Amino acid sequence: MPVSRARPRSSTPRRRTSCPLLPQKFVTEDRVDEARTRRISAAMTAEQARTSVLAADAALEEARARKQAALATLAATRAQHLATEAALQQSRSERGRAEDAVGQVADMNARVAASEAAVHAAELDLEYTRVRAPFSGRVVNLNISTGAFARSGAEVFTLVDTGTWYVMANFRETQLRHIPAGAPVDLYLQSHPGRHFRGTVVGLGWAVLPENGTSVNGLPRVERSLDWIRLAARFPVRIKVENPDESFRIGASAVATVHGSPKSESR
Repeated sequence: MPVSRARPRSSTPRRRTSCPLLPQKFVTEDRVDEARTRRISAAMTAEQARTSVLAADAALEEARARKQAALATLAATRAQHLATEAALQQSRSERGRAEDAVGQVADMNARVAASEAAVHAAELDLEYTRVRAPFSGRVVNLNISTGAFARSGAEVFTLVDTGTWYVMANFRETQLRHIPAGAPVDLYLQSHPGRHFRGTVVGLGWAVLPENGTSVNGLPRVERSLDWIRLAARFPVRIKVENPDESFRIGASAVATVHGSPKSESR
């Protein structure tokens, strides 16, 4: 009997602690739901923290792996660079030995350079045997025959440019003020008086060789018609022919009429 009394006393407080609090009205349903929500949120937060830790560990491992790969690549690059420098140094040494070997065989390098210079000089001399004219024209005053040798500095012939012709007309100094540059000119050759040519004044002479006094080299000499009276000096006027043909010759005579002012001047 005493044993059976002790059992109920020991089991009664256990049932009181295990009884739910909600049926006994110790807490409200809102408090219970709030507690449950907090517990679930805490569990989710803990799970997220575990996931973040795992992700961070994985990223750290990946970074370590990348670092190791970069270190391995750097080591391989350094080894390749050292190997390249060694190969370059070896190539330079072999080139030096080859040059020394070539130079030792009867001064081969000097002989090759001398031969190349001789070939270049021969090609240059061959090029000098061909004379190319800077313009088309006619050859005059030819003083050499086939097979003869032309000496350096000696004139062989004269080439007349037939593409551009000028007429040098000597006008009196009193007429020069009526002849402006660019004035149109009518030209007639004495060898072909029926042919009319056109020209343009391109320049007037500013000096001629004086008859008396100090002579100046390089000035044109214009002869006077009479010596017993004082005549006006004549100055050359340069006229460019606009429509030349095969009739023109150097030293031929022509008649030039300049239309430079209301009163035409003819020579």
